[in-house]
Amino acid sequence: MVALFCCLLPAFSITGEHPVLIISSYNPDAGRTSSNISDFMEEFQRLGGTNTVALENMNCKSFSEAPFWEKRMAGLLSKYVGPVGGAAVSKDAVLDVATGKLTLEQINLLFRHLPVDLSYVDENELVKFYSDTPHRIFPRSANVIGREVKNCHPAKSVHVVEEIVEKFRSGEQSQAEFWINKPGLFIYVIYTAVRDENGKFRGVLEMMQDCTHIRELEGSRTLLTWDKTDFVGDNRRIY
Repeated sequence: MVALFCCLLPAFSITGEHPVLIISSYNPDAGRTSSNISDFMEEFQRLGGTNTVALENMNCKSFSEAPFWEKRMAGLLSKYVGPVGGAAVSKDAVLDVATGKLTLEQINLLFRHLPVDLSYVDENELVKFYSDTPHRIFPRSANVIGREVKNCHPAKSVHVVEEIVEKFRSGEQSQAEFWINKPGLFIYVIYTAVRDENGKFRGVLEMMQDCTHIRELEGSRTLLTWDKTDFVGDNRRIY
């Protein structure tokens, strides 16, 4: 079985170009697929095509996996398709948020300066967002955007990820806490079910924070005092 889809996308989330996206499936007939792609590339360049060509793999091994294809396709397309109509939102455009008005630049700055790390997985179990803070504990790469969340974790922990999503989706649970306690380091992690105003499951929010300094605090501080050290952003990471 060979699957080959080709389209000219209105927006490219990473570079802003208008790429040609080829979504294929490597399987026992990969030789034929590779030949088709090569023929397309040659003809495209011969006709003067200069757009970037992006190649993605659907990994369709058999028709028994057909129920998963829609989710895989959605994940791949979400990596490339930008705002509706291809018109990028200006960083100075004022956007209405639930409790105020912010520009896109302000929103990105707020996420970047939060003292916590955030990641969001939507209801289709696809990674849609992470906050790129200088102090991020677990590094993230733009390559995770659009991927199934279970493919972003070690095989030994996939069952935990799947259980969290299942319990959140069913409404049985809404939060799951974890923490890492090592000498001189305490990391707190909490997963929260995201639901809309009607209670419909819309995904999972991960919040992670280095609480080492917070756990060391004693007594009270009610007067302004300038510390010599910034306690958020010291780039301590757990790999």
